[in-house]
Amino acid sequence: MSEGTRLVQVCAEDAPPPRSNGELVFHHPWEGRVFGLAVAAQEAGLFTAEEFRQALIAAITHAPDRPYYGSWSAALQTITVAKGLLDEQSIDQRAHAFRRGIVDDVH
Repeated sequence: MSEGTRLVQVCAEDAPPPRSNGELVFHHPWEGRVFGLAVAAQEAGLFTAEEFRQALIAAITHAPDRPYYGSWSAALQTITVAKGLLDEQSIDQRAHAFRRGIVDDVH
């Protein structure tokens, strides 16, 4: 089993991702990107699947009406800041640049 598969399985225990016919469903490109980033970071050993699961549960609990992959994004942000991989200011600056159209790295 790949580590990415492990991340999905661990998260599915308490916060299953949306699926259709057994396949993961992404309604917007950014959802697939945040999913891929979380899987890649976990596979690189930056955090464990269990650590991400706990962060995801906390994100969903904090904002239960937020879209599912919005909670993945929040969990990823929380865990990367907690691990010292990124800082809030850098994340906020990058998000601001995307919102204002200053940066467009979407391919």
